[in-house]
Amino acid sequence: MSETVATSDDEQLLDAEEWPEHRDGELLLDGPQDLLLWRQVHPNHVTSDGIIGDQAFSELVDLAAMRGTPEARDEVSMSRADEVDAEEAYQDWVARGRISHGSFGVTVGEVTATGCRTIDDSARLDPDEDVPGHVYVDMRKYPEKPKETKRRIRSTLAAYATHRRRQFPLP
Repeated sequence: MSETVATSDDEQLLDAEEWPEHRDGELLLDGPQDLLLWRQVHPNHVTSDGIIGDQAFSELVDLAAMRGTPEARDEVSMSRADEVDAEEAYQDWVARGRISHGSFGVTVGEVTATGCRTIDDSARLDPDEDVPGHVYVDMRKYPEKPKETKRRIRSTLAAYATHRRRQFPLP
């Protein structure tokens, strides 16, 4: 007799979906699981929450910081920590005229734990115009899912980044 395991409707739907094919020059980055990925977070997506002793403020990364661009809403851009450190990622970002509160990190394993995958697309990009060590968190598997599914993924990524705190510039 087979055992039935109860799962939520959401989980059943997610499991049934297939990932889109990789584009030319893209590679699945499935390890090492502890590899940090840097996300540049806009100051509007960070809130301060009081002053405690030497701590100027504690930071909370808003889930809006884990959205892709309108052109690639389901692809959250990041940089590989084995290609650039937190400072280099930040400096490169602001040198391109972009605004960042700082480099926040999540790991490949944390991305995987949300049900997403990490795609290295740096070979497809122009190194003079694009972020070094570029990867993206791939949420394309869930294009027709309810907003709550992607919101939960973004909230989880934001919680991981918040827990790890800003890595550069140091608070």
